[in-house]
Amino acid sequence: VDLGNNFSLDPRFWSPEALDLHLRESSPCIDAGDPLGPPDADGSIADLGALPFDPAWCDEPDTYCTAKTNSQGCAPHLVFEGAPSATALDPLVIRAVDVINQKNGLCFYGLSGPAALPFLGGTLCVQPPLRRTPPGTSAGSPPPDDCSGVLAFDFGAWLSAGTDPALVPGASVHAQFWYRDPVDVQGVGLSDAMAFEVCP
Repeated sequence: VDLGNNFSLDPRFWSPEALDLHLRESSPCIDAGDPLGPPDADGSIADLGALPFDPAWCDEPDTYCTAKTNSQGCAPHLVFEGAPSATALDPLVIRAVDVINQKNGLCFYGLSGPAALPFLGGTLCVQPPLRRTPPGTSAGSPPPDDCSGVLAFDFGAWLSAGTDPALVPGASVHAQFWYRDPVDVQGVGLSDAMAFEVCP
């Protein structure tokens, strides 16, 4: 039965492929329910769909891909703290741990999806074109080399500063770290990767 209130617009779910039916800020389902029905928890007109719009909603980043084992036998992996919000003041710090100590490195990212391409003796986990962040140092123990280094990048500050105008709510980001490993045949190390969507 057609009650005359159907529409064929994209509902703008966060990630229908992953069955995440939270509504994006641009969803036409927001405040599109029955104005005479019970309101949403925020007092507004009910949203259409299983889940009402929640401006605080953010999926946690996911790790994927395979790190390159470095010259000290470690496979650096990514951890995070915070949420990928374009407007919140909270940080989203991504760290590569088990990196060679006292070495330069940087985070790079892309907006075109994941990859699994042979690269410098390891795997490029981010689909080009790539965007580089400022370099940093892994710190850690003084020489000789070990796996006590940590590279960190505050994506939250990068988002709130508006440095990359393409990082808008809804953008899908894939990130990976690169660093110096002088003993390695190619001279570099690579972490695994992390994927997240920029939230409002």
